Amino acid sequence: MVKVDDNEQVQKLSLEDLRTQLDLKGPYDDIFKNKEGKISFGNILLHMEYLWRSCKFLIGNGEFIYLIYYTTIAYMGYFYSFLYYGFHLFDIIVSFLLLS
Repeated sequence: MVKVDDNEQVQKLSLEDLRTQLDLKGPYDDIFKNKEGKISFGNILLHMEYLWRSCKFLIGNGEFIYLIYYTTIAYMGYFYSFLYYGFHLFDIIVSFLLLS
């Protein structure tokens, strides 16, 4: 559960102004820091929107998807069948030009 802290700067602005501030300056801007210095969006909707945008970025990132695939194949090779390690070997052969 996300705890909404008391942040006076955030409470004064509307949701649209906070979205604009988040788009322009990011979540580490001084306006989103509470008294303890932690990030506080002040609104659960804005926090959920920030999490959704972060997940969308990760899903759209090709390198992240590749690493998820690579890790999945490694676990399948270890727990299910050693045949899946052949996919790793194929990737190593393709990656290094000397082995091609």
